[in-house]
Formats: sequence, structure tokens, C-alpha cells
Amino acid sequence: MGAYGINNTLEADFAGIDRELIATLSGKVLAVSGATGFLGSLLARLVIWANDKLGLGTRLILCVRNAAKLDVIMPGIAAREDVTVAVVDFSEPCAALSIDFDCLVHTAAITTSKVMVERPADVINIMINGTRWALESACMNSKSKVLFLSSMEACGSFDDAVDVYEGTMGAIDMGSVRSCYPEGKRLGELMCLAYAKQFGINAVAGRLAQTFGAGILPTEGRVFKQFASSAMAGEPIVLHTDGMSEGNYVYSTDALSAILLLLSKGISGETYNIANEACHSTIRGMAEMVAERFGGDHCSVVIEGKDSSQFGYAAPTKMTLRSNKLRALGWEPKVNLEESYRRLIGFLADSNSNC
Repeated sequence: MGAYGINNTLEADFAGIDRELIATLSGKVLAVSGATGFLGSLLARLVIWANDKLGLGTRLILCVRNAAKLDVIMPGIAAREDVTVAVVDFSEPCAALSIDFDCLVHTAAITTSKVMVERPADVINIMINGTRWALESACMNSKSKVLFLSSMEACGSFDDAVDVYEGTMGAIDMGSVRSCYPEGKRLGELMCLAYAKQFGINAVAGRLAQTFGAGILPTEGRVFKQFASSAMAGEPIVLHTDGMSEGNYVYSTDALSAILLLLSKGISGETYNIANEACHSTIRGMAEMVAERFGGDHCSVVIEGKDSSQFGYAAPTKMTLRSNKLRALGWEPKVNLEESYRRLIGFLADSNSNC
């Protein structure tokens, strides 16, 4: 792995992001919460890359719970002159950020499904405390902008096939502790609207489809990493459900482009879906594509059973997330599902070869 966790595959990804979008951060101070998570760390690495390669001149405030973890993910980044590290723990209510900033991207959340069913109170407390912290921090910086990263899970689930726009809401099972995550994200979107209306801050929500690609962390345990790892090893891809739930996906650098665009053009109080409709697939269909394109002769899809409750998976759904509203701002995703896996596998192979 190269400096700050940037290897060749990731650098090529960054080079493909629209330079005009990157330039919208030029000379600004950007705060990122959850900077040891996937998207938080990826955004930080993009800015560092752009500072070094393009002379972007952006200062970073990296907000983390564990500074030692930050050094593992992006070795040496805390020592840079253009980086300030702030230790913030959202397990308890915490004071607003005391450092001036222009933009804050709030990514911090527990995203591991198994933790959602084992520690649901922790999940929802971190969600609420963190979102309040981000919005109160914006109240202290009257000219700043906050982007809250929500999830397609906030839309709920649907029994029938449906196109889901920002105002389309399905059911969330309030009898399931797993609902701590989608309900917390739904509340976070509402908090952004409430703070925008009552206090006049500039707060926007980006509702992400499942996001993956180059730059995923070694601890990643979601199915896309499992599929890629199985294909690379030439082993069967194992499903713990029938795989007929429909997934909505977006490649990591397309998500970064959306984040930059929303920081620049997103309207306060609004929520925007971030999804590449070309990446829509059933879980089983995606697994079969990965096995066929990348797995070799001994990689096939195996269904081990339909009792998936122990894994804390989201409720099955048939929705297709639509990003028309974001596209109207000028966003155009570039990477389809097969290319997403090609780049992910390239990143994993590149990382392994440098270990």
C-alpha cells in the first residue's frame, strides 16, 4: 500500500474524478467525521491526493473516535501540516466542533449488520448524537455547509417492485431491533431539514445506495467483499438467503463525485438519492455475475439456507433507487457493476501484493 493508504488502483480512481468538482474544495477547510470508516477515509485520501498532485490547498479536519486506528488506515496522515485530527466519541452527547470549517461531511455511523442486532442502542445513540453534533457544529459556523450521509435503508422496504424517489417511503419494522439503523438514518434526514428551517443552517442529506470499490478497509465484511474474495480465491460464493432481494449500488468514486457536487450545489433541507441505476441487481444475480466474470472454473454460487437472522441483514426489498434529482444537478455515474468489481478486485490484488 502506498502513502496514506493510496495504492495504484486507488490513485487511478482519483485521477478519473472530474477535476472541476475536486476544485470546488480549493482553499477550503473540510471536516470529515467517521474518518476511519470507508467513505470518510476515502474522502480524506482524495483530498490528500489532490493537495499533493493538483495543489488543491484544502485543509482537513479528521474527526475520529480512535486516533490510533486512523494511523493504521492512513499511516502518517496526522503528521501532515494540512491535517488536524479531532477526537470525538459519539457514544455520548458531545460539544460542537470548536474549529472553524467551510464544509462538514458527516459519515460516522455503525454500519455492520451484526452489530445492529447485537448492540442496537449503541447504533441509534451514535446516530443521533453524531448527527446533532454535526448540525450544532454548523450552527457555530454560520457560513458553513453540512452534508449528512444517509442510506437507502431510510426508504424502508417494499413487497412489490417500485421506483423509489426521495419522497417514496416504505415500511420499517418497528418490532425489529435491526430497524435502529434505517430509522436512525430517516431521523437524521429529518434533523437536517429541521435545523435548516429553524436555525437557517445549510444542511443537505445524501441518501446512498450500497457503496463499494477501491479503498475498502481490511475489516470490511459486507457481501461485496465476500463475493470478490471468493472469486479471487476461485472458491464458491455462499449466499445465506435466496438472493432474490434487489440491491442498489454505486461505485465509490461515483459516490465521491456526488458528495463533492452536493457540497457545491445541494439545496439546504433537501435529500438526494445517490444510486447508479445501471448497477441495480438481485443479490443472486450479482453473485452469479461475479462468479462468471471473475471466479474461474471452480467458483459457483451456493445457497446454504434461508435463515439469515443471525447475520442481521436488511429486510428483503424490491425497490429501485432513482437518482433523477441528483442527476438534475449534473451528476452522472461512470462505473457499472461489472467494472466496479473489476476495480475492487484490482485494488485488493494491488493491496495484497504490497503487504
